[in-house]
Amino acid sequence: ELFGLPVHAVRAPSPAGLVAAATGALRAGALRSGDQPGPLEPLYLRRPDAVPPTARKRVTVA
Repeated sequence: ELFGLPVHAVRAPSPAGLVAAATGALRAGALRSGDQPGPLEPLYLRRPDAVPPTARKRVTVA
């Protein structure tokens, strides 16, 4: 309400949304063959130039 806008509660995905998200795997037959689905991939790694994070960066100068 900081900006005078209504605050909406967080909602869980709808069943239709879950089905839509799984449609690609279902069409590929990945889930019909009894195989486990692939690991989830974070959104930031879906960019073509993204790489997984490496060691933590130092904040202070040594």
